[in-house]
Amino acid sequence: MADHGDTSQQLWSIRARVLERPPRPPTACHTILTSDPPAGCSGVEVVGLDPRTVPGAAIHRDGTVFTPTLRLTGRYDGGRLVLTEPPTLVQRRAYPTPPVGRRTGFAPAGPRAARAIEAAPPDVDLAAIRERLHADADLADHGIAILGSGQADGRVLLRVVAAGPEQTEFLLDRYGPHLVVEGWLEPVPPR
Repeated sequence: MADHGDTSQQLWSIRARVLERPPRPPTACHTILTSDPPAGCSGVEVVGLDPRTVPGAAIHRDGTVFTPTLRLTGRYDGGRLVLTEPPTLVQRRAYPTPPVGRRTGFAPAGPRAARAIEAAPPDVDLAAIRERLHADADLADHGIAILGSGQADGRVLLRVVAAGPEQTEFLLDRYGPHLVVEGWLEPVPPR
């Protein structure tokens, strides 16, 4: 794997269900294909977890294993979340809580620390920016894995697995002031 700056040293945490469909490795699911058993999901590979050992995991005849929601904590190496702590079950809430919109866990450092996310003027083609982002082969070399994108209010909204300062700076430098970067993994503050 390439060097991915601080994402490989930073501890990250996520609440997610884990899906294992042999021969594929376990995946912390961001988006799940709904079927029974689940046909697959987008997300990030998890290293250090045997989903069959998780209490309450659904084990299907075809070998698919689908866990309840877990809190997973580990180091992200640009493609996998390598667990550094045992996973814990997340208790269900009595009432559904809408997800909290969260922008990147890191503010850009250095002279650009005060960057503002600007709405694009009408002549900027946001769809073309999104197409370039999704076709950019250099992103993986910087530890950037795209989960999805959209556009609203004159801005491109980009959801990535992990948004450390190096990744955020790279994206803002490359794609400009109309890009909002949101990380799925949450940075764990130093203890």
